[in-house]
Amino acid sequence: MALGNGQTVIQASAGLTEYETTKVPDGTPLRVVRLQKRLRTGYHKKVSVQDCERALRERDRLLRQSVSVSWTADDGMTFEPWNVSLSAYPYWVQPLWDKGPFSFEIQEGLIASYIQTGFPSGITPPHDAVLQSTREQYGVVRVTADSVAEPGHVIDAQLASGLIRTALLSSQSGLILPVTATPGKIINNTGMDLGPLTLLATGRSNFAGSGNGRIFNVRKGLRDMIDGILIPPGGEFSFNKAVHDMKEPGWEQAFAIMNGKDLVNVPGGGICQVATTVYRAALNTGLPVIERANHSLFVTYYTKYGIGIDATIYPKHQDLVFVNDTPQYILFQAYSKDFEAFVNVYGQSDGRQVTLEGPYFQSTSAQAGEGIFSPAIHSNEIGWVHRVRYADGRDLLNTIRSRYSSIPSSIKKQYATIDNVKMESLPGSLMSMLMD
Repeated sequence: MALGNGQTVIQASAGLTEYETTKVPDGTPLRVVRLQKRLRTGYHKKVSVQDCERALRERDRLLRQSVSVSWTADDGMTFEPWNVSLSAYPYWVQPLWDKGPFSFEIQEGLIASYIQTGFPSGITPPHDAVLQSTREQYGVVRVTADSVAEPGHVIDAQLASGLIRTALLSSQSGLILPVTATPGKIINNTGMDLGPLTLLATGRSNFAGSGNGRIFNVRKGLRDMIDGILIPPGGEFSFNKAVHDMKEPGWEQAFAIMNGKDLVNVPGGGICQVATTVYRAALNTGLPVIERANHSLFVTYYTKYGIGIDATIYPKHQDLVFVNDTPQYILFQAYSKDFEAFVNVYGQSDGRQVTLEGPYFQSTSAQAGEGIFSPAIHSNEIGWVHRVRYADGRDLLNTIRSRYSSIPSSIKKQYATIDNVKMESLPGSLMSMLMD
C-alpha cells in the first residue's frame, strides 16, 4: 500500500518471512520488485532496487544478443548454421553477485552442458555398440551386438562454449567452430578376449537405383551374413562360407550375371554388392587377398567409392577370400543407410598404412610409374595401385586390374586425363566412411 512518505510497501502474507517485506520507491516496475523479493527469499541476498534495475537492463540487453555459428568439419562434411539467440536459451543467463555488484551473466558451463547433452540440430554424435555374446554359424564365428557402431561428429564443448559466450558478449554476428569426425566405439561384453577393437578401415558402396528385390538382398546380406563376423588372427575369411547357401528361403529374386553375359533373375541377386563392399573393406585394411574376381560386365552400381574395385561371387565356383594377418581378432560390422552399404573393420592396429591410387585407364596407365602395369592396361580394363607400408618398414605393392567385356565410352571420357587419378590413405582416416 502507499504511505505518505512516498514509499510503497509490499505487505507480507501469512507465513512469509521478514525478508519478504521491504520498502521500494513509488513507480518501481513490478518485475524489479519481484526480482528483489526472489533474491531475498530464495537466495537470502539483500540487493538494492537500483542494482536490481541495472541488472535487469543488462539482462534485457543480453537476451537480445545472437550469433550465427557455422561449422568446419575435418572430414569435409557440411552442416546447417546454428542460430544461437539468448532469447531461445534464456536459462544460460543467470544471476551473479560474487564478483562485485549484483548482475546477470552468460554462464559458459550451461552452454557446454547443452552442447554435450543436446547437440545442435543436424550434428549427430557417434553411436557405440555393445557386443553381448558369440556363436558359431556355418563354421563362422559371429558376435551378437545390441547395434552397430556408427560414426558421428564431436564438438569440443569447452572450446565452443567459451567462444560462443565471447561472441555474444561482444555482439559478434558470426562464428566458425571446429567439428571432429569420430568413429563409434565397440564395447566388448562377451567375456571373450578380442583385443582392442578400434576402427581400422571401412568399405563402402552405393546401390541406389536397384530394384526392390536387389535392395532387399543387399540389406539382408549385410545384416544377416556379414555383420558380426569374427576372424581370428591368422584366420581366413571366405565370402561363400559366410553366406552359406543362397538357395535357402528368405532371399528375393533379382538379376545376376550368368555365363559372363546373361542377366538372369535368381534368388539373392545383388549379393555381389555385399561382396564388393567387403572387398573394399579388406583392401582398405591392408589384408592379403587370396582370391577375387571382378564382374564380367561393367556394373554402374560399383562406380561410386572405387570404380573398378568390385568383387563377384558364385557359390562353389567363385569366392572372395582374404586372411587376417593382424595380431588380434578382426570384427566386421555391416549395415546400410538409405542406399549406402558399409562394412567397418575393427581390430588392433599394427601400424600399417594403406594407400589406393587410381583409377587408371588405358590413356593414363603410364602415369602410374614405369613397369607398374605390365603389360599395359587394355581398353576394357581399369587399374589401381594398392600399397601397404608396415610398421617395420616393409613395403608391399599390388596392382588391381579389372577386365570387363567393355567399358562405357562415357566412363572412359570422364577418366581420360590423369587429373582424375587420386591417392587416398585409408586406415587411420574416416574419409571413406563419412564422405558423400
